[in-house]
Amino acid sequence: MNRAAFKLVEMDSVFGLTWEFAERDLCFVDVCGGPGSWTEYVMWRRAFCDHHLRTFGYGMTLVVASLDWNAYKMNQWSKSMYRGLLHENARCKALYGPRQDGDVTRPDNIHSLVSKVHKRSNLFLADGGFDVSESPNEQERLSQRLFLCQMALGMSVLAERGHLVCKLFDAFTQPTQDIIYIASRCFSEITLYKPVSSRPANSERYLVCKGFLATAATREAVAAMLELNEALERTTSSSLSSLEHCPEYAHTLGHYHQSMLEDEAFVEYLRERNDTMTMSQISHLKRTFTYVQDPYLQSVDQHSIGREFFRYWNMSTESTEYNPTRKAFEDYVRSIHSRGYNPRKPSLNTDSKTLEFLLVSVE
Repeated sequence: MNRAAFKLVEMDSVFGLTWEFAERDLCFVDVCGGPGSWTEYVMWRRAFCDHHLRTFGYGMTLVVASLDWNAYKMNQWSKSMYRGLLHENARCKALYGPRQDGDVTRPDNIHSLVSKVHKRSNLFLADGGFDVSESPNEQERLSQRLFLCQMALGMSVLAERGHLVCKLFDAFTQPTQDIIYIASRCFSEITLYKPVSSRPANSERYLVCKGFLATAATREAVAAMLELNEALERTTSSSLSSLEHCPEYAHTLGHYHQSMLEDEAFVEYLRERNDTMTMSQISHLKRTFTYVQDPYLQSVDQHSIGREFFRYWNMSTESTEYNPTRKAFEDYVRSIHSRGYNPRKPSLNTDSKTLEFLLVSVE
């Protein structure tokens, strides 16, 4: 597994994304996932389940040499999925859409994947991103369309009570905030989460959504998101990725923004998450600068911290049972869930010294 996989390992350990299906069949979708570390992790986890349980995955990623699926880099359990077999009931299929380019922003590719999955997915994973080194301050704006498409696609293929994980970058612009708000109405619970395995000085974070609600309101929201993407597809503007510049934005998603502004609890949650993550990012940027100034400055023992997190994340191959009985781990999980937004029940509001210790250690 590469470094990207450990972000999902951590989120699975915190939110129980795959363990909820430890005694059930699992259908998952992994988009923008090449060369395949997130699929690799899911298949690795499922290798310890009862072999009578079925595991089936669908993947769509760009057809680029460095980004396409690469089974040769995977572990022994996951490699076999591209030969068609993990065990007799576990398979994974790579799809690229009618264009055969794997671009999830293209409407015909989206519709093709949705028609293949048929609302059967229990878990939707989206780790899309692209190089913005020439315009780093525009990363959120440039990624808006990708975020929109990943979220719309996820909510188009999820079964009732399914879970979704989607990467995003910052949450300061109206389109990003509106999409997060839509997710809060379409799932039982959402959390904006920054994995400790994510580079602390960058703007990367994940929207973790649990308990998909397959309602008429959800279908209406998904249809509006897909309509907006089709409008973007028709435009020839250079600001193709920027949703706020699309004339159809007000028609499709504009009313959700007004509803968001009237939801004081959501606005406060979003403000708190933005403030906390931004201050953490600034702190780590300053810390990075001190290492640039002093090349002899010693960091903490990252290997020891890594081993500690492996224990927290239940990554030992010696144990196949999910057993988070340690108080420290339970405190850690509760502290993360207390940072979630659930409009249907109060937050846990649990303080945790464990989380504070872990985050300081990673610094």
